[in-house]
Amino acid sequence: MIPQRKRAKGAAVGVQPPLVAPTLSTATATATTDTTATTATATATATAAATTAISATSSAADNRARLYAFDNTFILAPSFSIRIGLEDFVLLHSFVASDGPAILLLSEFQPRLPTRQFHLDMAPTLGHDASRVLTEDNAGGSSYISEAMSLELLYRSFGAKLSKTELELNYWPSNGAITDFSITLGEVNLGVSVTRALRPPTAPPFSEVDADCLLKKKLQGVIDSTKTCCNGRWTKQMLHIWAQSHQIAEKLKCAYENLEPELIHDTVVLVTVCQGMPELFMEKSRVERRSLRVLKGLKDERHLAVLAESDPCAQQKLRDATMHSLKS
Repeated sequence: MIPQRKRAKGAAVGVQPPLVAPTLSTATATATTDTTATTATATATATAAATTAISATSSAADNRARLYAFDNTFILAPSFSIRIGLEDFVLLHSFVASDGPAILLLSEFQPRLPTRQFHLDMAPTLGHDASRVLTEDNAGGSSYISEAMSLELLYRSFGAKLSKTELELNYWPSNGAITDFSITLGEVNLGVSVTRALRPPTAPPFSEVDADCLLKKKLQGVIDSTKTCCNGRWTKQMLHIWAQSHQIAEKLKCAYENLEPELIHDTVVLVTVCQGMPELFMEKSRVERRSLRVLKGLKDERHLAVLAESDPCAQQKLRDATMHSLKS
């Protein structure tokens, strides 16, 4: 049990925290080591890195886009806000920089969509990197929005920068699992795979069995893509899961605790609950770009060559030029 922290400086007295599920304020961490000594070493390393990160966040306390209160970090953006536990925020930086330890972190994403249309309310406010992921081609599928929002969340929350998009990453062999994009987090190269945990309205509720299958499939894909990527330059990856509800996030957390250490090794799992933005989960496949329509009356090169040959004026000029050359 993590002891309760004192009220953060600057937190207003009497202000109630947002009405969110209390389960999102804790992190489930699992060190993928077999001996007590190795576990202790990994924990000590993460703790030291966490202390450094706390100092860094304290020096940035005057940043108006980031607030610290009620044991949480709140990141404010033009069209959304993010909530992540204060310790989780620090632990992410620690675990991505350490080889071996694995962890699952929980967060919450709250969009503000006045017109309830993603492309009007959210898309214009995205950063340059997220806009690239949203608009550029990927390897296929209907995941433009979820991948773009994942990168935007990592950028706003942790200062992540896009390194390579999905099509810029090369693999050998090329017929296996792939990573959605890679980022730099400080001086660390990190691969990021994005997925969604959801259940259609007419389907049975999302169960722990569903969570177990999703985690095993995606985590194995992360391991495989790390082995086969030729130009990623990362040794650790992040699996970012968008959860449709707090209940689904809790199922993922419970299923994660029972996974084999070999499967979660060197992977940071970030589960983000998002409600109020259905496009994130129900995005349809993009309509394939159609070839540009040829304007009516526009002639191609072959047609223009035929016209030039049949031009009587051009033929007369050619005859005159021929006669002039013979006379000379």
